[in-house]
Amino acid sequence: MQMTDLVADFLIEFPLKSKWLGRIVEVLLAKPLGTAHVGEIAFDLYGASSQERDQQITRRINDFCSNARDFARSNEYDLFERVSPGTYRLRSFPTRPHILELITIRFEDIEIDQEWRRFIAEEKRRHGVKWRDVSNHQRLFLFAEAMGHKQALKRRPRLPALKD
Repeated sequence: MQMTDLVADFLIEFPLKSKWLGRIVEVLLAKPLGTAHVGEIAFDLYGASSQERDQQITRRINDFCSNARDFARSNEYDLFERVSPGTYRLRSFPTRPHILELITIRFEDIEIDQEWRRFIAEEKRRHGVKWRDVSNHQRLFLFAEAMGHKQALKRRPRLPALKD
């Protein structure tokens, strides 16, 4: 079993909280050419569109859109393109973008989420600044392994940033 498989299996059993970014991506993946107006996105997410909801979605999309005036992030955060006022396209369409590294990890299951927070706090304490260099994917692998999910790999992934 590879690291990716273990993480995928773990997330099936213990899903992450549904966040706005993932939900917007899902809506756009279902749209022709991965493009929709914020009103359509709001309708798909909430069953209705309103000025307030449209503005909220626009603000969220602009956090990941290099067409926004205040966008000051690296290319990996540039998920959306503004094609006209209020209309956005998913740049990776028809491929789902990898957003795991762009989000804060929180689990739907409250107990697992609390375990996750304890695990992260302990790892930060153990490894100090080196822990910042560990990806969310690697963190989830180590967490799943620590939780004894299915059969953990016999050999842990090499994480040079964590060597003492």
